[in-house]
Amino acid sequence: IPLDELERQDLMAYIKARSKVVSPSTVGGDLSYIRVVMDYARIVWGMDTPTAFIKDVKYLGERLGIVSSSNSVERRPTLEELDKCLDYFTTKLAADFIPMKKIIPFQIFSTRRIAETCRIEWPDLDLDKKRVLVRDAKHPRKKKGNHRWASLCDRSIAIILTMPKIEGEPRIFPYNSRSVGAAFQKARNWAQIYDLRLHDMRHEGISHHFELQKSIQDVAKISLHEQWDTLKSYTHVTELGYIDKYENWPWFNKIVDS
Repeated sequence: IPLDELERQDLMAYIKARSKVVSPSTVGGDLSYIRVVMDYARIVWGMDTPTAFIKDVKYLGERLGIVSSSNSVERRPTLEELDKCLDYFTTKLAADFIPMKKIIPFQIFSTRRIAETCRIEWPDLDLDKKRVLVRDAKHPRKKKGNHRWASLCDRSIAIILTMPKIEGEPRIFPYNSRSVGAAFQKARNWAQIYDLRLHDMRHEGISHHFELQKSIQDVAKISLHEQWDTLKSYTHVTELGYIDKYENWPWFNKIVDS
């Protein structure tokens, strides 16, 4: 349907059909994308593409339960689950090319997305200020050039310092992020923990830093969230009070002592 012919009933029919194959949050995302395109067409090309009716469609879709905002993910791995996944990388089934025994804990303590982790470089590591420059950090509008300093906790730094420096390779973790994700998936499937994702390590890390009773500002400096509402969706503290879940975690000692 041409943009300038799209009407309320067309969009309503679309979200009803779409809701049969995707989640309500995905349908909500579709509506947002359609609105951006129509706004662009109106502002830049001068087309007659009003978007007020999209708000009505979204409202009705929410009432019908077929449209929602992005889901808040509450999945946090237990230490036992992490141990099982890391055990996979001690078996003959696992290739030793990617040091997953270091990367998985680093994902937790740094709260980085795996693509960001695989881009950070040795020249951008500032040990004096306990921070690292994250190149092209994820941003809803800035796709490139959004370089930002992220704070590093002592455990993140300790893992980084175990990584060898390779001549001609500036990256600290010089691996393909998709290969890392595939290796994690093999480990979690081997451990029969099918609902655990590598990205859940980011949720785990953010919640962990709050359990250490760090302030919102300090956690945001680590995770690089700009809005509290977004950071809040990643935060799932298990109980009140100071908790250091990883205080005596044997896997961390194995990593830094290796």
